[in-house]
Amino acid sequence: LVRSRGLGDVYKRQLQILPNFKLKEEKISKMIDHNEMIFRKLYVNLPVGVELYDRDGYLIDLNAKDMEIFGIRSKKDVLGVNIFSNPIMPKDVIKKLKENKSVNFRLNYSFKKVDDYYNTSKVGEMDIVTKASILYDQRGEPSSYLLINLDNTEKMIAYNRISEFENVFTLSLIHISEP
Repeated sequence: LVRSRGLGDVYKRQLQILPNFKLKEEKISKMIDHNEMIFRKLYVNLPVGVELYDRDGYLIDLNAKDMEIFGIRSKKDVLGVNIFSNPIMPKDVIKKLKENKSVNFRLNYSFKKVDDYYNTSKVGEMDIVTKASILYDQRGEPSSYLLINLDNTEKMIAYNRISEFENVFTLSLIHISEP
């Protein structure tokens, strides 16, 4: 005769296994918390602006550097703006994002053009380099847009000054070499 296990034996075995699962669950939870803390520190301290938009294009978060770049005083002033309604966003970029394609672009960003889009303390223009990426959920479906912004203005000013100097220098050489 083969003795079948009773329900009591099964429950005893499950109770023996349960502490192992509980320990693994706690360890996984601690790892997730730790990774989340590292991600949050990176997000907050990155030297570039980061914007996160939901699937429909509404801004749901941005970091402090992005607020600094765009002259935003408070997150509440911009949360909920729609990337597809941004008057300065190039049409080809909007098209690519709607097609779930990542895109890199450079923009001469005029603060006059965004007066009605969001409140900013900045005036004038700046040179912005942006990488826009599509983020996907667990099922592989597009879930959000991530924009990484770099204020390239100082670099462009330096390049322009060098270029102007080269032009003046070249003209001076031409003038000097003429009899």
